[in-house]
This record gives sequence, C-alpha cells and structure tokens, in this order.
Amino acid sequence: MQKDDKNMLAVGASFFIPGLGQILKGHIGRGIGIMITGFLLFVSIFALIGLILYPLFWAVQLWDAYNLETK
Repeated sequence: MQKDDKNMLAVGASFFIPGLGQILKGHIGRGIGIMITGFLLFVSIFALIGLILYPLFWAVQLWDAYNLETK
C-alpha cells in the first residue's frame, strides 16, 4: 500500500472513531489518548462547551492522522 493510501485509510478511520487512525499507524498511546479526550469532549457537549471544542478537536485529530508518520 502506498503512503497516500495509508494516510487516507487513517483519516477514514479517524473520521468515524477519533484516534483509530493514529492506532492504525502504530501510535497506540497517542490514539488512546485521543479517544479518551474525544469522549470527554463529546460528553461536554451537554454542558455546551463541547459544541465549540469538539468540532475543533475532531478536525485537528483528522489532520494529525493524515500527517502522522507510520511506525
């Protein structure tokens, strides 16, 4: 699989489950940290602060999944 294909697979995985793309690229700790942070921000939507922070977090983790080097 070419590098660009791996990047797109990581972005696709992270699109549905934040952090999964990082895990697929071999960055297990980083991926789990993103999953936990994403869950906490998703829960904070009910406190209204997450309405602003979660979409920003989601976009940044997609960018990170694309640009992260495979281990």
